[in-house]
Amino acid sequence: MKSEKKSKSTLRHKIYSYLREQIIRNEIKPKERIYEKDIMSIFNSSITPVREAILKLTSEGFIEINEYRHPIVKGISFEEYMKILELLNILSHYAYDILINEITDKQIQELESIVPDMDPTRYSSDYYDEFLDKYHNFFIKLFSCLKNEFLYKLLKSLLEDLDRGNKQNIFLIWSTMPAPKRPIKYCKKLLEAFRNKDTALLKKLKRFDKDFHKKLKIRFNM
Repeated sequence: MKSEKKSKSTLRHKIYSYLREQIIRNEIKPKERIYEKDIMSIFNSSITPVREAILKLTSEGFIEINEYRHPIVKGISFEEYMKILELLNILSHYAYDILINEITDKQIQELESIVPDMDPTRYSSDYYDEFLDKYHNFFIKLFSCLKNEFLYKLLKSLLEDLDRGNKQNIFLIWSTMPAPKRPIKYCKKLLEAFRNKDTALLKKLKRFDKDFHKKLKIRFNM
């Protein structure tokens, strides 16, 4: 009996992890229906673990039930997107102040090797998804250098929430950037500040974030 319960629990977790990852990776897009029979077929399971996984994802805000009682991926409005971005900025700046004293040269070197992959010459509307994926992964890896695991998990969760924002939100944000190289330049400057323990440069970068967020609010009348 215990073995059977454990098996069901493991299956439910596998389905939950699969659906969560699909949503975060934008494989299942906002407002898209989740077909329970398809999930049952993938995992060769009954309906129960599928519905339990969907229920958990609903409680976490990844899924909502529409008027036809169908589970669909919950979209993020532009207003919600901006609020997440604002909170992420505040917590990121707090993390930067910690990391400038905690991050090692080896960790900085590993992060520096990621930056060239964010090739600005490929920066176009067709490249947004791939670019943002690499850009967010850079910061997830950066925040994983924190010794404060709770803060790392919180920042990672916020970045994943941004990934769940629909393309319209992303296009609106990135269309305000003055030049394709800006995000890559920012990452390089950030690592430079950490390597040299340059608090003045770090302060300048944080001020840029705040000014950019203010400009977004003004542009979109928020």
